[in-house]
Amino acid sequence: MAILASRHIPVSPQCPICRSGPENIRHLLFTCTRARKVWSALRLLDIIDDALIADMSGSVILEHIICNPNRKSPVLGMLGLQESVAVACWYVWWQRREVVKGETVADPPTAFVIQALTSNFGVVSDSSKPHEITWEKPSRGCYKLNTDAAFRQDGSGAVGVVIRNSAG
Repeated sequence: MAILASRHIPVSPQCPICRSGPENIRHLLFTCTRARKVWSALRLLDIIDDALIADMSGSVILEHIICNPNRKSPVLGMLGLQESVAVACWYVWWQRREVVKGETVADPPTAFVIQALTSNFGVVSDSSKPHEITWEKPSRGCYKLNTDAAFRQDGSGAVGVVIRNSAG
């Protein structure tokens, strides 16, 4: 809301959840009272507070947490911290959206819901990872032909061809 208001769109910049300040990404995801309850329930409040020390925008804070070296979630040890934070941010945003639409949301947000969503994400993401396709050299006495082409809208283009045997 604060971003929309700064662009002269007629909205109240106040947070619709806690009404204690302007709703920007930093506030919505990390400093709003509802968001802090989520981070506390997930035992991630210390990690969030460490990231908040620097005066950064919410998107930079989120990037800082997600791009940290792989760490395990204190609640969901089998999943990484990044997955837990990403799902929790989505959940905080989703609850905010429901409140703005006039829907009733659970208070306080429970860690169980986020843990279940994160676990489901972990199961799906492990099974849906694409298989890496790599080039394999041909058997002895055989050749492989690799081709590629590109064309422009004016009708011109180019074609590339590579023929390899088992020795390369």
